[in-house]
Amino acid sequence: MSPAGSATLTGVSTEPAGNVVTGSSADGRVRAAVDATGRLVDLVLDGDLLRRPAWVVADAIVAAVTQAQDAVRRPAGAPLDLQAIAADVEAAGRDADRRLAEFTTVVSDLARRDGGWR
Repeated sequence: MSPAGSATLTGVSTEPAGNVVTGSSADGRVRAAVDATGRLVDLVLDGDLLRRPAWVVADAIVAAVTQAQDAVRRPAGAPLDLQAIAADVEAAGRDADRRLAEFTTVVSDLARRDGGWR
């Protein structure tokens, strides 16, 4: 366990420290570092995150790693691909809608099973 309740998985990189790029999840509970090839070399998870459902942990890890890998592919100062960003935002919106529908179904099923809200 790392300091401050974090779990760390550290890999070995032959790249100089200057060629490592980091990314983080939106909530900052996961930090990922990748080398110049996009290979994951370090992953730090906030210990509190591990108390969340597995899909929340997985989504945060994927977000952090993807952000770091995207930063390797797009050098600093390179123009942003606004169409790709718009597509990513649209996909995230569809995913959020799907998850909300799943959540709503679960809550409705629980309410029906328990005889409704009290």
